Amino acid sequence: MSPRPANPEVRQNLLDAARRLVLRQGYAGTGIDQICSEAGVTKGSFFHYFPTKKALGIAILELYGAERFEFMTSGPHSEIEDPKARFLAYLDLMLVAAQDPMILEGCLMGNLGQEISHVCPEMREVIAAGLTTWTRFVEEDLRAAKRLYTPRARWKPSEVARHLIAVFQGGLLLVRITGDQKALRQSLQHYKSYVEKLLN
Repeated sequence: MSPRPANPEVRQNLLDAARRLVLRQGYAGTGIDQICSEAGVTKGSFFHYFPTKKALGIAILELYGAERFEFMTSGPHSEIEDPKARFLAYLDLMLVAAQDPMILEGCLMGNLGQEISHVCPEMREVIAAGLTTWTRFVEEDLRAAKRLYTPRARWKPSEVARHLIAVFQGGLLLVRITGDQKALRQSLQHYKSYVEKLLN
């Protein structure tokens, strides 16, 4: 008997269902049976696409990372030539995204990074790669803007880039704990004001 052909729609349904559940209740609290029920597929279908729950976890992290990269590199801000204006426009985009009610569920990489990175090296590597990509993207614009506007300033673009990740993830943690969605937006606004001062 020949192997059953892959169905991209079924695989995507599993990925979408897993991401919704993991964001809502954590990786450990999400079982394969529940993912199958949420996706409307059989357990046999699950194992046709993913040999283990960990393989699915890695897949949703990789997909999430690809979507975040698309968010970073597309949109109106990407058309701006001036690096300072481009980066500030990117921060404005993040400020708009911070108003989305879905932000209450947190960031998949941040959530899983806190939950399972110490017990699953493979997933930790995917998370680390995603955060590194984000940091380098931010650092590139900051470095170009510093060179153009404040070439003699002593701050390091790499450190200010990492600071954005800390502000964003910390703001998300406050949102999840307090339920106050303004916490993330306020944190990002303070970061934007800080960067504007650095580049003046």
